[in-house]
Amino acid sequence: MYSPKELSNKTCVVGIGETTYSRKSGMTDLTLQLTAAMRAIEDAGIEPGDIDGILPQAAGATSEDFATNLGIKDLRYSAQINMGGASPCAAIQNGVLAVASGVCNYVLLLSGRNGYSGARTAQSIGAGLGSGPMRTMGEFEYIYGLVAPMLWYGPMARRHMHLYGTTSLQFAEVSIAMRRHASMQSNAQMKDPITIEDHQNSPILADPFRLLDCCLQTDGAAACVITTPERAKDLKKKPVYISAFGEAHPDSPSSITQRPDMTTFGIAKLAPRVFEMAGMTPKDVDVAELYDCFTFT
Repeated sequence: MYSPKELSNKTCVVGIGETTYSRKSGMTDLTLQLTAAMRAIEDAGIEPGDIDGILPQAAGATSEDFATNLGIKDLRYSAQINMGGASPCAAIQNGVLAVASGVCNYVLLLSGRNGYSGARTAQSIGAGLGSGPMRTMGEFEYIYGLVAPMLWYGPMARRHMHLYGTTSLQFAEVSIAMRRHASMQSNAQMKDPITIEDHQNSPILADPFRLLDCCLQTDGAAACVITTPERAKDLKKKPVYISAFGEAHPDSPSSITQRPDMTTFGIAKLAPRVFEMAGMTPKDVDVAELYDCFTFT
């Protein structure tokens, strides 16, 4: 039987690109993502026309838009992943499979939105195109007021507090750590240190979340290029090998309120699989970059 382990370290990232992250970029989703794409392509030391696979975020633009603007003449594979904020991470699996199977030589992964300015009609410059299909939530949850992520995750956090004794002070420690790490990142927006007192004195936005429990709405984009180790030998940067990858979903993924366990996420299913695939354990990890839309997550 075929094992995903056979794909461990068979592909690698050879270029990355980011825009500046801001509160008012003055750019459309497409422009932001194209900017990040060109920076990733330049970082890899290849030409835009070398790209033959595109995995864009499912908002703001299509693969055809990117192919046209980048001058790609032979696009062999494209797909859009609809998993909300987890979409760019899940897209890595598609990129790996496209490259490892020989369908593509270089796959470009893209993610970005003018998430702050584009959400405000008076300031919108055409990128308020929605965040992808969320029909179940739209029909059965939005109508009761659950229209923003903090309102979806707030009950999860409160449930976790009820079951496990988690406290707001523990959420504060997460927020403080994230700020400390941001101070070492030149492209981060919020670099000033905060204290537990700062966290506890920030206003509650959606119980139990305070202002400093929540990430910023931000304009920005990021991109990366995936290829094979063989092709990477001819490029200018040392590649980063992809040892493991995967995708997983919580039970009832399209409806947060109807999940049988609101405190269990898809990562609980995925983590054991990727550690096994990589031949590693959590103790081997010394850098963890976690999705931090809220301190609870």
